[in-house]
Amino acid sequence: MIVSITSAAGVLLEEGPAVMIKLEGAKWIYTATLNNPALPGTKIRAACKDRPKNEGFMEVTLLFLPLPGP
Repeated sequence: MIVSITSAAGVLLEEGPAVMIKLEGAKWIYTATLNNPALPGTKIRAACKDRPKNEGFMEVTLLFLPLPGP
């Protein structure tokens, strides 16, 4: 599985392989290596292929939600 992180401006910030952890079923882990101070609008995409080379992906866009005040 390949994970890519793109800024709100559409610039690819980083991309790399996720690692499968088989302790509790099959979970994929990706650890970001760069600091991204502008999270709202950032897109995280995970893409993978099966043996016949069919591709699937999931993409999420981060939003800014202010914390509730006192």
